[in-house]
Amino acid sequence: GAGGARALMADGFRPTAAVVGEPTQLRVLLAHKGAARWRLTTRGLAAHSSMPERGRNAIVTMARAIARLEEVVGPALAARRHPDLGSPTLSVGTVRGGTQVNVVPDRCEAEIDRRLLPGESADAAAAELERALAPLREGDAGFHAELVPTQAFPPYAEDRESAIVRIVADACRGERGASEFWHAPWATNAGVFKAAGVPCTVFGPGSDAQAHVVDEYIEIDQVVIASRIYAEIVRDSGAL
Repeated sequence: GAGGARALMADGFRPTAAVVGEPTQLRVLLAHKGAARWRLTTRGLAAHSSMPERGRNAIVTMARAIARLEEVVGPALAARRHPDLGSPTLSVGTVRGGTQVNVVPDRCEAEIDRRLLPGESADAAAAELERALAPLREGDAGFHAELVPTQAFPPYAEDRESAIVRIVADACRGERGASEFWHAPWATNAGVFKAAGVPCTVFGPGSDAQAHVVDEYIEIDQVVIASRIYAEIVRDSGAL
């Protein structure tokens, strides 16, 4: 949840620059998407399944809400493009509802993940979802759906010519003979630091293909190379 980074910034800690360690395969990250997440709750009226007309099915309401978001927000996001990061995305990750099969459910919850491009905010993304759901509310007095934010990670972008990027790139060239730049679809603490005005980049050993999987691992050779590059970054940090 980026709790440590948020606490540092809330306490007023402001380093000259930051290098966020993430698995970039020793590439210098210039931008990544942010993420905003919400819990969408629909409410209905419980009834016995033998008389469903006496209730209102919260799962059916949720299905209508999800379909509306997919039909309206999905294409709108696909039409937006970042030259390096592509389009923002919307994903429904979990749905939970009902107590047992012979009861019309009066509550259903879904968790929604929205990836943000640089320049987008979680508040603006939430407003877009609310606008998409508004016609369902207006056309049906029994449509009850509440969107509550649960997490937000700011997007990140740094100029290739910024001092911290140059120092990291120079350290890579000194150790490996070349430097590579990269852009990622996921989020890191760099978004929190950048939003607070701290120049930063993201750099580290390992691949995101090896992360968050069964038997997650990292190549030892990359750790050794990265440690040398980190040491060079520290030695050169006086130029910041």
